[in-house]
Amino acid sequence: MKRSGRVLGWIVIVVACGLGVSRAARAADATAADSVVEAPLAWGATYASRYSFQGLDYSEGRPVLQPQGSATLRGFTLTAWGNMDQARHELNEIDLSLEREWALTPLSGALGYTHLRYPHRDWAPTHEVVADFALAALLEPTLSVHWDVAAGAGQYWTLGLSHTLPWRGASMELGSHLYFQDHYYGLSGIPAVETNASATLNWGDVALQPSVARLWTWGNGDFRGDEAVRAGWVVGLQCSSR
Repeated sequence: MKRSGRVLGWIVIVVACGLGVSRAARAADATAADSVVEAPLAWGATYASRYSFQGLDYSEGRPVLQPQGSATLRGFTLTAWGNMDQARHELNEIDLSLEREWALTPLSGALGYTHLRYPHRDWAPTHEVVADFALAALLEPTLSVHWDVAAGAGQYWTLGLSHTLPWRGASMELGSHLYFQDHYYGLSGIPAVETNASATLNWGDVALQPSVARLWTWGNGDFRGDEAVRAGWVVGLQCSSR
């Protein structure tokens, strides 16, 4: 069953990319003016070796498929995201988000709300208020703050640094993330630090992004003993609209 789940995930990725490439081919004769108009709809799908959240393994080492779609209207973006366990063939998380982006050069970001549901899990639905910040600088620092106002009753933060390099018509990105939790589901501390590398390959209206990440952990705060987070690797492939 585990092998068939992986095959199904790869089939979905390939079909999604194929549909996007077909769409790009049909649009090849579009005018330059039309090509620069931002599309109000976007889609994507990620196949990963496991579901890593704040460094925690949410899929017990099993591969996952994570599709998403979004629509933008008058500056507001509505996004639906899901997580599918490929071994159990179950959709066990659905996130619905609404956000509004803002920019004040060189600072930019977004404010939003997310509703999270967990079918096939014994977890209560919850709600989050989200604030994202990004600074246009050499190391592209970012900060994402999530305040869970229901079941989680706490906050979790992600501080990121990254640098993008052009490479043979594509691009490569090297980055790192520091994860921190403040009484989120009763736990406080640093669950993990992540270092990652990815490449973005563009083909018409489709972007392919293979990635690999390493999670580094140590005992601190509440992340000790039974709550200690295991270090490890996460490998993924994302296919999305541009």
